[in-house]
Amino acid sequence: MSKKKRKTIHKDVGGYDYVIYTDGGCAVNPGGRGGYGVVVVNKHTGEVTTSSAGFKSTTNNRMEITAAIVGMQQVKEGESALLISDSQYFIKCFSGEWERKKNKDLFAKADAAARGKTIVLDWVKGHAGNEYNELCDSMATEAMSGADLQDDVGYVAEKAAGRAFYERLDAHETRRKGGGALAVDIQVPQELASEIDLMSKREYAEKHNVHSACASAIIDFAMFGSRSFKSYAALKTGGVDAWSRKGLDALIEAVQNGAKVYECIKEYLPSEKEAISALRWCARGLPVKDSIRKILVDKEISENCIRG
Repeated sequence: MSKKKRKTIHKDVGGYDYVIYTDGGCAVNPGGRGGYGVVVVNKHTGEVTTSSAGFKSTTNNRMEITAAIVGMQQVKEGESALLISDSQYFIKCFSGEWERKKNKDLFAKADAAARGKTIVLDWVKGHAGNEYNELCDSMATEAMSGADLQDDVGYVAEKAAGRAFYERLDAHETRRKGGGALAVDIQVPQELASEIDLMSKREYAEKHNVHSACASAIIDFAMFGSRSFKSYAALKTGGVDAWSRKGLDALIEAVQNGAKVYECIKEYLPSEKEAISALRWCARGLPVKDSIRKILVDKEISENCIRG
């Protein structure tokens, strides 16, 4: 972690002992390189302390929380600080307005860092020209691009636990169903093989013309790496999107090697309705093999619901 001090004249901001500016981010969220930047202004001395660090694999939210922890740790017990962040997620979860469903390890550290201190939270719009917020952003970007990257232990453990859970679920489903949708041996020609684009969820939604919820589900599916029954079932469109009402001809034109992809799909999904549904998932950026498996899983779920 880099840490520097310098003297400066800082504009007055209330009656706090410190003003803390924080920012954190991830090159590809989730799972890509991440970094944070922190600026702590001592209101009594005018001294400014900056801190930053980069991580091998993490998330935007974890970096935002980590930045806040580092900032609060520099405040002495019994003193006060105004903590300024552009993360609605951190502010609302830390204040108790939102439930802390994830990143509980870091929120526990944040609670500890704030204990015995008066911490007032203030949200500021990112990239709005504030000198110290911009400095935090540039430090975070520089840190995540550096060579000295740390392990985000909590995130690594969370991913390992997720993979183990999905593997146990797969084993359970195989025993219970005798294989089912997961046991189908799907063979896709090499020329039709592809990978899911790893980018931010916002960029994915724009590139593939899907809802943000769909982009989030597909990126999470790719990042976990496990192809479980539950993970296929969790792939959702998020509502009617640009592909939901596209007919066969339009889909074949939109998907790379569309005609060949459709022929491949039909080998496993003879029903035209089901084959078109799989082709729509291809248009959303899901690989051919996973698109076929997704529809087989949905079909199995539907059949079991009908039987029940």
